[in-house]
Amino acid sequence: MFTNRTQIRGIVAGGMLCCSIAWAVVVMIGCRERSQTPDADSGTSEPTPTTEIDRLVRLRNLGMAYLDVGLTAEAARTFEELTDAAPNEPMGWYNRALIAMRRDKLDSAREFLDRAQQLAGRRPDILELAGAIAAMDGRHTEAADLLSQAIALDSEDVRLRYALFEVLRHSPDPKLRETGGEQLGAMIALRPDNLELRIAAARAALDRGDVNAATPHINALSVMDIEWPTEPIDARTLVEQLQQAVEKGDATAARRPLLQLRNILAPGVAFRDAHRELATPAGEPGHPLWKFLSVEIVPPSAAPPN
Repeated sequence: MFTNRTQIRGIVAGGMLCCSIAWAVVVMIGCRERSQTPDADSGTSEPTPTTEIDRLVRLRNLGMAYLDVGLTAEAARTFEELTDAAPNEPMGWYNRALIAMRRDKLDSAREFLDRAQQLAGRRPDILELAGAIAAMDGRHTEAADLLSQAIALDSEDVRLRYALFEVLRHSPDPKLRETGGEQLGAMIALRPDNLELRIAAARAALDRGDVNAATPHINALSVMDIEWPTEPIDARTLVEQLQQAVEKGDATAARRPLLQLRNILAPGVAFRDAHRELATPAGEPGHPLWKFLSVEIVPPSAAPPN
């Protein structure tokens, strides 16, 4: 989660191939929607329940495809069309709030999310997004309270705990910052093999000078089955230096190889996969809501066997 407005300005460009594929999906869905729109002269201009639900599904899919390639203005228009067509469906309002937040329109984001909460009630995902909006507006205490409420509803969701951890870590209030360690411990209990969490926990312990608390995290790192980089520094050598420093009880000596290790691992696949378990990519705060909450979507019946 990002805790100020400037951190979401701009969109991090993905690989050209991924963007091309996602854009092809946008075009395909858009063309399909146009091709399936009833013709005004065909005598089928009055939407039936089935065709109206199909239209809502296509709007949802198109909006998500726009979000995938960072076309937030187009996504905003698409979800606005969805809320116009289904004003009592919370999913559309939620995604409009998410998009408004990513576009730094926090007043609109709060307005749309209030509408979603009126329709859907207190849900972990709605409280999480409310916490993200509050954090981006610099209201860390309110953000922490909202995220704590979300965790109370779903204590097994590691993403909620990571979002709270990030709010606490960036808070200007030292008392709030001190409580971040509790979330680290809870997350490690849920994801003991997460590379990013183990490094963060070891770093927090060493910053406190608590070598004993850092040791199990460093040992856990040493046995992880990942691809260890050898350039520009051998990552395995850094792990050995870490272990030697903590065996001597020297927290200061252990901090440098730990920081180097994180910097070397961060661009790699293992670290990116670990982060993906916890949060969305940088520049894309918040999680889109895919599921319809009030509109009943019935899957198509299977074709009879030959």
